[in-house]
Amino acid sequence: MAAASSEIAAGTILQGRYSLQAKLGEHAGEVFTAKRASDGRIVVVRRWRAPTPQAASAFLERARAALAVRHPVLAAVEACGQEADRSCFIVSEHVQGRPLDAWADKVGIPSFANVIEVGRTLSRLAVPPRMRLA
Repeated sequence: MAAASSEIAAGTILQGRYSLQAKLGEHAGEVFTAKRASDGRIVVVRRWRAPTPQAASAFLERARAALAVRHPVLAAVEACGQEADRSCFIVSEHVQGRPLDAWADKVGIPSFANVIEVGRTLSRLAVPPRMRLA
């Protein structure tokens, strides 16, 4: 699901609930830290502009599935939604830590078999049964 995102800036208020702060990067959209309006807590917002309504629906279906997942090694997803311009977003807890690429630099790139096993495990946790990996 790659699509060019329409640039937005820090300071933007997303659906009246999240004030975008610092841009963390771009990966399948834009990723920001944001301040939750209700309590000031820092969260992470990933925003992606869907190229089609069908792509937006697929993104939101997966995001809603992620809302139900709670696991100690996964950042909890707290919200998802869509804006008028087809920009979809998912909001998760902000977890302090080091980026995945820094971890890989230290321990090495995992084997293909390890990546597949992690993918299957996450698929069982977060994806509706009809969309699961074999």
